[in-house]
Amino acid sequence: MKILIPSENNRVAPRFCAANNFMVFDILDNGEIKGKKIIDVSGKGNFEKAKFVKELKIDIVLCLGIENWIYYYLTGFGIRVLPGINGDIETVINALIFGRLSFCPFPEYGFKVIPGRRHRRGWMEHMGFHDGHFKNRYI
Repeated sequence: MKILIPSENNRVAPRFCAANNFMVFDILDNGEIKGKKIIDVSGKGNFEKAKFVKELKIDIVLCLGIENWIYYYLTGFGIRVLPGINGDIETVINALIFGRLSFCPFPEYGFKVIPGRRHRRGWMEHMGFHDGHFKNRYI
């Protein structure tokens, strides 16, 4: 199984399209991590990043925020997208392997989990997250 996590400073990136790196994990059926790659995607546009994920034959994308059209593009090719995941990448991947990972797609907001920057603070307060409280809520 191939897992992709858009990353920023060894954490899940706040938005899929804003990520400069993708971390790709190859996980065996017994839960063992077979391999890990860091791929630089800083020069790619949003569609190029989405197309690149499809070309890598990824099974699951773990992310915090993702735009609607990227979500539907990837799921249309059978890629499972789990939005609303935040935290340190090693913690997130271990939580997935041991079945402790929970995600929050916020269906009332669609799948664009994090709206534009100027609205971010108000949105997070509306959902009950304050300052650092959001940091590792779903892990």
